[in-house]
Amino acid sequence: MAQKQDSASYFVNIDAPVEVRKVLVEASSLVIDSCKKYEQYKRTTQQKLAQMQALRNVLNDIKQLNAHILSALPKVHLQYKGEIEETTTVPGLNKQQLKKIEQEIASIEQELSVL
Repeated sequence: MAQKQDSASYFVNIDAPVEVRKVLVEASSLVIDSCKKYEQYKRTTQQKLAQMQALRNVLNDIKQLNAHILSALPKVHLQYKGEIEETTTVPGLNKQQLKKIEQEIASIEQELSVL
């Protein structure tokens, strides 16, 4: 036994080395694509957070400006003692025609509610 074998060296016979290399390259390609997508996701998340912070800053500025405007306006207290009436007047239609149209709308709404 004149020859010493290194215990760290192992040689394994591979049946189809070209096919194994092809599979390894495809797997490596998929890993790289996944890493690229993850980096894109991280960039998108960071951009989203930056835009949200910018929006918060703008909203705070708007609140401050609104408070400044409200403090500059005179204080007015309005009191309205009348009742607000809903008037539905359509030119060219009288009250009977409006009632007929309202009844038709009500019947259509009932048919739709059944569906």
